[in-house]
Amino acid sequence: MNITIETTPSMILLRLAEDLRLWGREQEEQNLAYAIRTVGQQFPEHLVLSLAAVEHVDSAGIGMLARVPLKCALHNVELLVVLPKGVAGEAIRRLRIFDSWPAFADEATALKSITAPSQRATSA
Repeated sequence: MNITIETTPSMILLRLAEDLRLWGREQEEQNLAYAIRTVGQQFPEHLVLSLAAVEHVDSAGIGMLARVPLKCALHNVELLVVLPKGVAGEAIRRLRIFDSWPAFADEATALKSITAPSQRATSA
């Protein structure tokens, strides 16, 4: 599993890639839990959770992902999700954990949706 965190003053991009199968992989699970906890402590206005490059996921991985919307809701952080394609994406979609939050086809579109409202506000 590959975890990348990029930050700006108002936004965090949490990018997860490759294998999100955590069952029996304690170190990987701890790494992801730490990343989610770290992001949750920063209270940005927006969190973009990019799962576009996730190829595999299991129930333990999905359980960890379910923590993200909870943390966002508790701290009034707008969550934007980029879901993966293929079997991993289908598994996540069927469980509907991210149905209440906007989902995007790619990171660029998700990031544009954050900057678009401020651009409209300045031109009005």
